[in-house]
Amino acid sequence: RKEVHAFDAPWDMFRFALVHELTHLIFREYIGMSSDVPLCFDEGAAVYMERRDDKAALVRRFRALLGSGEHIPLPDLVRMRFADLASTGNAHEGISGTDRVSVFYLESFSLIHFLLEKYDRFKFSTFARKMRDGLAFEDAFFETYRLLRSWDDVEREWLAFYRK
Repeated sequence: RKEVHAFDAPWDMFRFALVHELTHLIFREYIGMSSDVPLCFDEGAAVYMERRDDKAALVRRFRALLGSGEHIPLPDLVRMRFADLASTGNAHEGISGTDRVSVFYLESFSLIHFLLEKYDRFKFSTFARKMRDGLAFEDAFFETYRLLRSWDDVEREWLAFYRK
């Protein structure tokens, strides 16, 4: 059973939250609720859809983050779970607490944005379809994005995309 609960908030906040949560439901319904998709892909897709009219501002924020040198390395980002976001420990140099949550969501958005902009929506839908058809996340990802052979390759291409 899936539910979306309304809350009393200004329209813009409610609109963003509604799109975000519906994206989670639709994405998970499509790929399967038991899929092993990492949290950053699930949240990245939701933020991408939620802020689709304001992507340029998020891209500028991510570029500024890269300039500061305080981003979460992609192999760590892909392994992060909600418990890692709630942790009071300093999982990454210079990033802790609410900053870690903000950085996580911004980086998750930027990863999905990169995949959709550099490789296109069709490739992303192929990747999602492979997960829906039962392939594990990493198998589906690297089978779809064949030029990227490791998370190091993905990270190099992802960061270069935003540094151009």
